[in-house]
Order: sequence, then structure tokens, then C-alpha cells
Amino acid sequence: MAHVSQQFFIDELAKAKAQLSILDVAILFLLANPHKSYTLDTGQSSQQVSRPDLKGLQEQYDSILNRITSLEARCNGASQQIIPGF
Repeated sequence: MAHVSQQFFIDELAKAKAQLSILDVAILFLLANPHKSYTLDTGQSSQQVSRPDLKGLQEQYDSILNRITSLEARCNGASQQIIPGF
């Protein structure tokens, strides 16, 4: 397996935190303004989201939060061990 530099994980962590922040703003806006839509702009794409999209946004938020936890562990020297489930 190729060695991945520490900087890679630091860069990925910064991207994930930026994505989390964007989602956080969208979720809070939709909770406070249930009858309005919000333009979710990631810098790469833009989409309109509204109250019915909250469940999907929350799932994305949780997924990114898990990624951040994993990346922070990697940045702090942790390694991952993959064990087959059979």
C-alpha cells in the first residue's frame, strides 16, 4: 500500500470541516425558515434545498462528521486496521 502523506489528511480535514460548516448553515436556515428554500453552494456545485430535504442534509452532515473524526485521528497519528467480516 502506498504511503499517504500527513499533509493529505490535513488537507482533507480542512475540506471536510468547510463542507460541514456549509451544511450546518443550510440546516439551521431551514429549521428557522420552514417555508423558504436555501441555496446550498459547495463551491463546486449549487442546489436549492428546502424543508423536505432536511433528512438528507442531516445524513450528509452526520457522514461528514464521522469523516472528520476519522481524519482527526489520522492527523493525530492513529492508523486504521481493516478486518474482514467473514
